[in-house]
Amino acid sequence: MKKKLKMLLSKLRESKFFKIFFSTFLIFGVLLSCVVVPSSAADDSLSVTASSNSLLYTAWFIPSGWSCTSGDYFTSSGAFKTDMSSDTVLSRFGIGYKRSGSSAVAASNSVLIGNSVLYPSDSFYLYIFGVSFDYVLQGWLNSYGVRIDSSLDSLFNVSYQSIAPIYSSEFSGESSLLAFPGAHTLELSRNNVSSKNFLDQKDFLSYPDIIKYKKFNDFYVPYIRILLECNYSSVYLNSVVYSGSNSTTQLVDTLYGVSSLEFYPVEHAYVVGQVYYYSFDVVLGSFVNLDQLSKDAYNDGYASGYDDGLTASDSAILGQNLIGDTLSAPMTALNSFVLYTTPSGVPISLGLVLGSVIAFTFFIAFLKLFAGG
Repeated sequence: MKKKLKMLLSKLRESKFFKIFFSTFLIFGVLLSCVVVPSSAADDSLSVTASSNSLLYTAWFIPSGWSCTSGDYFTSSGAFKTDMSSDTVLSRFGIGYKRSGSSAVAASNSVLIGNSVLYPSDSFYLYIFGVSFDYVLQGWLNSYGVRIDSSLDSLFNVSYQSIAPIYSSEFSGESSLLAFPGAHTLELSRNNVSSKNFLDQKDFLSYPDIIKYKKFNDFYVPYIRILLECNYSSVYLNSVVYSGSNSTTQLVDTLYGVSSLEFYPVEHAYVVGQVYYYSFDVVLGSFVNLDQLSKDAYNDGYASGYDDGLTASDSAILGQNLIGDTLSAPMTALNSFVLYTTPSGVPISLGLVLGSVIAFTFFIAFLKLFAGG
């Protein structure tokens, strides 16, 4: 048996066809390992990087209607803020927790923010500064929250459009025009006498709950509320007729693209003692400063150019389709099985071990055939 094997190896070594075939096979194997293995490793490292800090420096709006079980998530680190215009950082945050005296205790359907407890009927904002990836918090935010920006840095640079002028005229009897009705109401005019005829960035950032968000075309857009109280059953707003309501909470209309507000009655006659309410949600346009806009444009252009390269014509990406997709799939699967991680953080995967064994086998075969080993 050994003689026959030696004779076969001797014939193979002397065969020019086999030498050409084996050399070509080795070159192909080397090229394949250079393309497939590094690309698989690069894909893995990108996915880890993208997920490991997915919460850091993000901002979220949590609409009412959320829920949670007892003790879902809790941290006492100074990592959260609820007001981006304030420098105050929260000392504690808990999903499924509430305060009991000076302690935080587990409780379903409650959120502890600093010293305040919120319930599913409340909506709130959350700005995250010091928490890296956490599966529980990430899952809860994805289920109930809306990510309103990818970076807090750009949030601090956003300025909302000013609304000016704002005024009411020709009203008789009692009338008042209010901005931000509720806990932080700002009176704009009363009985045709103006107190303030504009709203700008200072007004919008006076309190964290003044600017609210509503869903529009699958996006949450910022808005403020304006409330008119008067003795008239119908009024003009920017030359459009609206009918009044008997409730302060009933929304009359949502206004988009509005930069000024002018109220005046439709009829001269009014109803003494009868109050009508006109509640409008005014959606704010947001503008980013030029420095941030330049950064965003550069990043978008870089990403667009990269994506265009990946989505080139079929002929241009034939190598990627054949090698990168078809041939790399088994290697990607093997690389996903990590057998051991070194103290320096380098993963030893099943794909790496298998690739090393195959390469070593080729090397031994080469020595046997061509070096007389």
